Amino acid sequence: MRRLPRVFCALLFVLGACTEHEQTPGRLSGTVVKVFDGDSMVVTTAGGEVEVRLGGIDAPEKDQPHSEVARDALEDLVLSRQISIHVLDVDQYDRIVGRVYRTKDELNINRTLVGEGHAWVYRRYAQDPELAGLEEDARKERLGLWDAPSDSIVPPWTWRKTHPRRN
Repeated sequence: MRRLPRVFCALLFVLGACTEHEQTPGRLSGTVVKVFDGDSMVVTTAGGEVEVRLGGIDAPEKDQPHSEVARDALEDLVLSRQISIHVLDVDQYDRIVGRVYRTKDELNINRTLVGEGHAWVYRRYAQDPELAGLEEDARKERLGLWDAPSDSIVPPWTWRKTHPRRN
C-alpha cells in the first residue's frame, strides 16, 4: 500500500502534463532527451521530465548480450525526436509505462524493437496482441538477439534473477 500514493501522484503528473494539443487523458508527448537502455528513456514534456518504460517489451539488461545494440537501436529511433506516449501504467520505479510512437511518422517503437529482434515480448505485462507475432517472425528470421547462439539467449526477467542489481 506504500506504493499507492506514489502511483497516484505520478498519474496526476501525467494527466497534468498534457498540453492543449493533447486533449486525450492518458496521452503524453515530448522530446526524448536520454535513452537508458533498450526499453527506457527520459522525455521532456510540457510538465517537465519524465522517465518512460516501453510497455509490453523487455530489452536485454546492462552486461547482458545484445544490451548495447538494443540501446543503440532505441536511441536511433527516438533520441532528440518528438514522441507521443499512450500511457498504460506507472511502474514500481515511478516510470510512465506506455506505448511509444514517433510523432513524425507514427511509428510504434515498442513493435519496431520487437520486430527487429532487440527486445522480447514481456508476456506478463503485454497488452498489444501484435507483439507475439512480431517476436516469432524475428526469431524465425534470426534478427537481432535471435542471431546469437541459443544458450546465450536469456530473457531479461531470467537474467535479473541471477544478476541482481548493484546500487
